[in-house]
Amino acid sequence: MERRLPAALDRPRAIERFAGENRFLSNFFLKPLTWNGERWPSAEHAYQAAKCRKPEHFQKIRNAPSPGAAKRWSRKVEMRVDWDRVKEDVMLSVVRAKFADPWLRRRLLATGDARAPLAASPMARRRRRGAGGGKRVGRPILGSVPWSG
Repeated sequence: MERRLPAALDRPRAIERFAGENRFLSNFFLKPLTWNGERWPSAEHAYQAAKCRKPEHFQKIRNAPSPGAAKRWSRKVEMRVDWDRVKEDVMLSVVRAKFADPWLRRRLLATGDARAPLAASPMARRRRRGAGGGKRVGRPILGSVPWSG
């Protein structure tokens, strides 16, 4: 008779949070990257600045003292008119630029077949707890980024 692993051991490891050893997965992780030919303090800075319609807002977000400040400031700017159509492509290109860094790429590959980075995002955790009155407050897409290619 064939022995089977318990179901929990048969599944890939789940990444519960972008904290501790997995902090590098967060777009808030402070590791400079080059995106669209320019240097950025973090992936969050680049993504949030990409929303801006006006160059002066773009530069303000780029120079924000932290990823959190970049995100907060991006909520106060006039967004480019095509943002809803292009934001997932922007996220894909920013995240790929982030993981072009050899150190980050090695760490990402070392996660192997670990699952659920989508569920590890703060936005997803708030949604599960019912923040926003049960309304959908956004759709984190990092977990769906195709890393190859």
